[in-house]
Amino acid sequence: SLQLTLSTSSNLSSEPSAANLSPGSRCGPGEYWSGRHCCQRCPAGRYVEEPCSSPHTRSECEVCDTGMYTEHANGLPSCLLCTTCREDQEMVSDCTPKRNRQCQCKTGEFYCDSEDCPESCYRCTRCPEGKVVLQTCNTTADTLC
Repeated sequence: SLQLTLSTSSNLSSEPSAANLSPGSRCGPGEYWSGRHCCQRCPAGRYVEEPCSSPHTRSECEVCDTGMYTEHANGLPSCLLCTTCREDQEMVSDCTPKRNRQCQCKTGEFYCDSEDCPESCYRCTRCPEGKVVLQTCNTTADTLC
């Protein structure tokens, strides 16, 4: 019986007390800590123009400007800057307020066959004279000669 009491009390002491939690961890799902209280997050494609004035109410949300986006509900003070495709990349889909620009390695010139695509684009191999192209270079695989 004594051992059971000890294990119970040790479990209690390892539980974080409410005082140790950051104020933001007390916010509900779909909320963020504004510095004063919990506010409702802005939907994707928008950002917080002005945090809510009373707890658990809606913030003033503004649509992202051109060239900016937010993909998720958020408590951000501004939208995120859209990715710019590099010279060895081409655009797959343009940036919208709710989605970042998607890029891939330039078709026929560069490819990427690793997990960090399209960050690592490699120049396509040109088959030496007399060799036949078995597979044309594409965005995910090099030329096969």
